[in-house]
Amino acid sequence: MGYSHRTVGEGYDATTSSGEFTANVMLEAIFGTSDTTVSGSISGFAGGAHVNPAWQVTLGSGNRTENAFSGTVTDGSAHGKQFATSGAWDAHGYGADGKDPSGFVGAFEAAFGTEGEASGVCRAD
Repeated sequence: MGYSHRTVGEGYDATTSSGEFTANVMLEAIFGTSDTTVSGSISGFAGGAHVNPAWQVTLGSGNRTENAFSGTVTDGSAHGKQFATSGAWDAHGYGADGKDPSGFVGAFEAAFGTEGEASGVCRAD
C-alpha cells in the first residue's frame, strides 16, 4: 500500500489527483556465500485517477548491510509500460537467527517523469 499523485495534461488543462494505491511487488533474493543480492519490480498499480496502471518500477540490485538491503530504481522499457525514471528502495530481512531471511519488509519511492510519484511499503514472504 502506498500514496501517489498524478498529473494528466499540461498548463491550464492539467488535472492533478492523489490518494492511496495498491500494487504487486516481486522480490528476488539470491543467497550466496559472499554475494547476497535482492532486486525486484513493482507493477499492477491500482486505486483510481491518481495512478497509471501502466506504471512499472524496477528495483535495481541492492547493497547488503547485515540483513538490510538498499538500492535505486532503474529505468527500463517494455511495450505498454511507463517505467519510473528515478527513486530508491530498501528492504529488511526477517526470520530465524543465523539463517537466510525468510521474508522482507521494505519501502520505496519512485518518480514517473513529470506525470507523478509514488511511495509505499511492502512485505514479501
